[in-house]
Amino acid sequence: MIVFTIPAEDPDGMALMRDLYRRYSRLMFAEALRRVSNRQDCEDIVQDAVESLCGKLDTLRELPAAAVPAYIVYTVKHKSISFLRHQAVVGRH
Repeated sequence: MIVFTIPAEDPDGMALMRDLYRRYSRLMFAEALRRVSNRQDCEDIVQDAVESLCGKLDTLRELPAAAVPAYIVYTVKHKSISFLRHQAVVGRH
């Protein structure tokens, strides 16, 4: 279950995030699965990416439509890398 963290006074932001998630959820999961094989870890990465995207609604609104998928892929990619780095630190301790 994906949770959108958007202020209540921004109903357009909620609609935007729902639309983006419906359109690009498969892309987000595919990108996360490239780096991790565990489905639960993949869901955690996508949730972190969605939270990050919720904080950047203004940027998403300003981007041209063709650039939005790339922005989403880069966000998921960087969240995956951060997750793997964190797992490596946890593994060392």
